Amino acid sequence: MATLILTAVGSAVGGPIGGAIGSLIGQQIDQRLFAPKAREGARLGDLAVQGSTYGAFIPKVFGTMRVAGTVIWAMDLQEDRRTVSQGKGRPKATVYSYRASFAVALSARLGMRVGRIWADGKLLRGAAGDFKVATGFRFHSGREDASVDPLIAAVEGAGQAPAYRGLCYCVFEDLAVESFGNRIPLLTFEVIADEGLVGLGLILNDLAPGALQADGPAALIGYVAQGGTLRDVIEPLTQIGGLTAWDDGIVLRLFSTPSASHPVPARDLGSRAGMTGGPKWTRQRAARSALLSVMRLGYADPARDFQPGEQRADLFEPGQAVARDLPAALDAATARQWALAALLAARSRADDLTLSLPWRHLALLSGTGVTLEDAALSGDWRVAGFSLEAMRIDLHLNRAPLSTSPSAPADAGRGVPAPDTLHGPTRLVVAELPWLDPGVATQPLVIAAAAGTAPGWRQASLMQSDSSGARWTAIGTTAAPALIGTLVAPLAPGPATQIDRRNSLTLAVLHDEMALTGCSMDALLAGRNLIHVGGELIQFLDAQRIGPALYRLSGLLRGRRGTEDRIGGHAVGAEIVVIDRDTMVVLEVPNGANGLRILANGVADTTPVEAAVAVTARAVRPLSPVHLKAQKDRDGSVRLSWIRRSREGWAWPDAVDAPLSEEQERYGVTLRPDQGAIETREETAAQAILTAARLAAFQATGARQLICEVAQLGKGGASPPARIEIALI
Repeated sequence: MATLILTAVGSAVGGPIGGAIGSLIGQQIDQRLFAPKAREGARLGDLAVQGSTYGAFIPKVFGTMRVAGTVIWAMDLQEDRRTVSQGKGRPKATVYSYRASFAVALSARLGMRVGRIWADGKLLRGAAGDFKVATGFRFHSGREDASVDPLIAAVEGAGQAPAYRGLCYCVFEDLAVESFGNRIPLLTFEVIADEGLVGLGLILNDLAPGALQADGPAALIGYVAQGGTLRDVIEPLTQIGGLTAWDDGIVLRLFSTPSASHPVPARDLGSRAGMTGGPKWTRQRAARSALLSVMRLGYADPARDFQPGEQRADLFEPGQAVARDLPAALDAATARQWALAALLAARSRADDLTLSLPWRHLALLSGTGVTLEDAALSGDWRVAGFSLEAMRIDLHLNRAPLSTSPSAPADAGRGVPAPDTLHGPTRLVVAELPWLDPGVATQPLVIAAAAGTAPGWRQASLMQSDSSGARWTAIGTTAAPALIGTLVAPLAPGPATQIDRRNSLTLAVLHDEMALTGCSMDALLAGRNLIHVGGELIQFLDAQRIGPALYRLSGLLRGRRGTEDRIGGHAVGAEIVVIDRDTMVVLEVPNGANGLRILANGVADTTPVEAAVAVTARAVRPLSPVHLKAQKDRDGSVRLSWIRRSREGWAWPDAVDAPLSEEQERYGVTLRPDQGAIETREETAAQAILTAARLAAFQATGARQLICEVAQLGKGGASPPARIEIALI
């Protein structure tokens, strides 16, 4: 830039000659300005650390690059609290969760979009744009006509919120931070500022419009320009990319090879020597042990989620080694080529030549290469510096580096990318179950279980209402993903007292990573492999995978836990869920509720999923009696007898009556003749006598058969009835 200024000043003062002198002086200043110096450039590690320092430089992103960004606005963490049940006999607990809302600056130039986002190294947003954790998200490209983000405007107030025009940034609203230790995680972003490869010309023209020009063919996948000065930004390209910076008086040009090579005849060498009798030139070469022999180049590797990679150029000879970082995204082959080019360029600078030429070789000052027509100095050279004195040009030359192969083989190494699995829409199952644990239930057991249609699903937020849906209450989140499927073939009725070997259950699970396995008979009898379908609880002994996400279950135990009244056939499409305490949320059932409605809203859901269930208080009602028999006595009466079951335990270890588990023993007996009125009566023992006179009264009305139903009565209501038919003729 000094050349541009001094050329203008010289022209104004001394005309064309003054302009030429000013240009030459300015070039010497710029050559010193852009000469290599011992310093560190931008480091890849800087791109991975998120900050919020006031006054910090915000980098400019070109192409596609992964950057951490800078937090430019944030609210205090928002606290949510909910009360959860810890199980029977234990006090309820208050659980706290937190949400964070904040804005992150990504680039100090216009951006197109954001791709993936990582939080503490794990994917927060996948390649498909799906978030793995609940959050609101808005991207602002940095347009000059951009409006204020609505959240920032709402918090800061009208007229007080900046629009951050010219700044590419994004806003997170209510990011759930529970899985990040209730703090804002370390975020990194895949920023797409320009589609496709980015040439150096685009980068330089954006940094200094009209003042910089790149003649080199290099193209980058991504580049981050950061630093306080223009030199900080372009120096990594000149030092590592094997580029030469040259100010021709109009623009500052960067080139990998000069556009032409200026020949210098042997007679013109040593213009100064002809006047002083000294040597024609002075040449210095570094000792071989002082030469670079190894260059290790750090870069961002797109094949490994833009994580830092390293390529090594090694001449396999004694010498020095150096490591440098380039804040650019390159493929492995290009990175190795650049490392080799930087190594050869550094070695070429170790061959240093000083000589003087007449003024007729002023063309050398346009940045061309030099070919010296002298046997001792054959080959190509580059001008590294110059001075003007007494109608001669004193040149400082370096050997031109050897060219590198554009297809040098390279290996990026094996990466371990963060899993990017889709969530898929949420599937929600809400069911009322009988009591599953030892002891006696004191309230109905209604559970919610959910999963997604893709393996990436993790959880959904839940809301609950009564059957009217008039008022909804947040009740927290789902448990671990449940194993959910649907029946793909009808399931016929089967026995409740033995293993059903005749029927099998064929179901399709939500995705192929859901797996069902069989178990041993001992495990089955201990309660393993329990599923819910259409109100019936079924256990299965064997599971066979018969296709993608398709299983056939056999060796069925039907009507488990007192659900034999639901053994009737189940149709295609019936919903199935595996009963697992780790995947179920036990819902609070308000006193007197006859139904519940539940909403589940997963991270990837566009609208909440709703499920409803009727509450019959099954868990607190007695079990239906079993072994109902009718025996006719000699006097013509019929004696009904049965055996009660207990909610207190399912085993019968001592072959005696099961415990009552109710305040008193009571049974409701209902008599349903096929003709005439229905009668009900109550018994306090496990039997009932139908006298001959009573049976004759039923016959007198024309009844031919009598259906007898027996239900045990308890504090929570009546059990499902046991039934038997009695012929009256």
